[in-house]
Amino acid sequence: MKKTNKKGFVLLETLIATVFVSGILIFMFSQFSSLTNNYDETNRYNNVQEIYALNTISNYITSDWTFYNNINIENDEYINISDCSKLSNPDFCKKLLEYENIDTILIVKNNFNSSKILDYDDDFLKFINKIQFKENTKEKYRLLAQFKNNMFATIRFGDNDE
Repeated sequence: MKKTNKKGFVLLETLIATVFVSGILIFMFSQFSSLTNNYDETNRYNNVQEIYALNTISNYITSDWTFYNNINIENDEYINISDCSKLSNPDFCKKLLEYENIDTILIVKNNFNSSKILDYDDDFLKFINKIQFKENTKEKYRLLAQFKNNMFATIRFGDNDE
């Protein structure tokens, strides 16, 4: 009987197994990376506590008739009310924003073009670009907020009587 040399078979078998295991590891890494990104986004965007805080702010804004009735926003504009200077009672507003831990708060229309906002940090801009702005809603405006703990939230408010 003639002996055959099996050294090449072992090398080929090792290469195939290595490629197979590497492929599985790359697939698992890509899935895990996508999962962690989605988890981080879900954890930072529109949590219940932040939405509740924005609801409190929207109630305050709609109760301030002088300010609320004079809101005049075009489709591509926004109002930054973070400094509370435009509201009737700025001291109360500042205390409310401080209590709710809000860093930046904007009022926009529901059909807002998010490409018009340029002068805010990248995380806030990324959040704003994720929002789907719709024209035909019963609410007229939307509040966008960045919190001091780097969380973000948005709600709609105000009756659309147009």
